Amino acid sequence: EWRFGWEAERWELAAKHNTHIILFSIEVEQDASLAEIGRLPSDETMEIVRNAAKKHGCKLLICFGGNSRSRGFGTVVASGKLRKKFLGNLLLFLEKHKLHGVDYNWEYPRTEEDWKGLEKLVKETKQLLTPRGGIVTMAYYPDSRQEKILSHLGFSKSVDLFHSMSYDAPKKHSTFELAKKTVEHWRQAKLPASKLCLGLPFYARHVETGDWKTYEEIHRIYDPKPKQNIVNRYYFNGKLMIRKKVKAAIKAGLGGVMIWEIGQDVPANNEASLLATISETIGKAKEKGKITKSQHKDDL
Repeated sequence: EWRFGWEAERWELAAKHNTHIILFSIEVEQDASLAEIGRLPSDETMEIVRNAAKKHGCKLLICFGGNSRSRGFGTVVASGKLRKKFLGNLLLFLEKHKLHGVDYNWEYPRTEEDWKGLEKLVKETKQLLTPRGGIVTMAYYPDSRQEKILSHLGFSKSVDLFHSMSYDAPKKHSTFELAKKTVEHWRQAKLPASKLCLGLPFYARHVETGDWKTYEEIHRIYDPKPKQNIVNRYYFNGKLMIRKKVKAAIKAGLGGVMIWEIGQDVPANNEASLLATISETIGKAKEKGKITKSQHKDDL
């Protein structure tokens, strides 16, 4: 979540419908210091967020990185001294803000040294946070190449959940076919299904220009029917597509689904809400006994 101007009711609904909320994002500088901390919600809002999360058993994570926010990773992961410094800063940050863990979203490691350094950082992060009950997650792009690297370097030994960015493909940017390929690539790399979260978009992209609109904007401007996935050349995932993908994730034994991002939805108490659709679909699967013990009990 990166739209932090919500009232308490929206945070309450977000915590109710999610197992984890990832606050997006701050950065690591090349000297291992933490940057852009001002992006966090205000102290007052953070207290609202923490109270809502505590009430519903939702975990709060901080994300490092993202598109154009990953410049410090390469230097830091390459140095044991800088990794240690960063992890010290991270632990202080998590304790100060009473957060449960960290999400790494380096877009993207380019070299073998980058990937090996990232694996060391992830491993050392897990070793640091495990005694404190902390959580380590990371995002990746499902291109079959990254899955092979993750498998070869043993990332799954240290990462609790992997978030597949299964969107932003050319033209129709997040089809059901892309979701199926995400799962296929993961299986082919012999990675654990229970740690994979299938990425779902709460936004549309124009099939020609790539321009984007939030699902809330699509709903407000065009009022699409639940079965629609394209309006005025903007491709998105409507309610039925979201439901289909969630059912596929459950059938495949995945750990859950990941959303980019919940602030782009209509309120979860709105009939058109995609987040509510996910919760409803998972709830029905639980009732039918289709959620295994190894799977997470709600959407991520």
